[in-house]
Amino acid sequence: MAEVSQHVIRVVPEDEGKEKFKKSGHVAFYRYSVSGTVCCPTGTLCSTCLTPAGCLQSGGALLACPVTEARAQEVKVLLPGSDEVWFDVRSAEEYEGGRTLSLPVALHLVPVFQRGGSVVCRSTGSGSCTAEQQQLPLSITVALDSQGVADGELYLDDGYRDKKAFCCAGRIHHT
Repeated sequence: MAEVSQHVIRVVPEDEGKEKFKKSGHVAFYRYSVSGTVCCPTGTLCSTCLTPAGCLQSGGALLACPVTEARAQEVKVLLPGSDEVWFDVRSAEEYEGGRTLSLPVALHLVPVFQRGGSVVCRSTGSGSCTAEQQQLPLSITVALDSQGVADGELYLDDGYRDKKAFCCAGRIHHT
């Protein structure tokens, strides 16, 4: 494992799959319900961000770069924002934005980056339904920006109310 950067509190192990990111997905879907898209190609965010891999950005905090070509050995990723910091969620390696990376890939590993200045909540395990997910502890990953600041949101759903009383988006701020 790579040395952990001082800007990232926790490293995501390689075996953590999409189920672990449900909490950040819940925030994205809550945001969508009030203001916009859940996930969009980076090319729609800025004209210079479209990459050959067709990266997708979720909620402004996560950048996923799926492998879309058969037998691909590597994927090219342009990290948005020349004044931004990005972190590989598996290795915690820090990268400057505005540069293109050539990353080795495997079928079971999708390159995912977290933007510096963001806080992402993840489940520590996986469950077969929302009720099981709610019993699992949360893991909070803080990726500090170049000023040492990060903030984010956590959406909590009690799983049974349907009167919008369950919509709870809280701000998390770290300095």
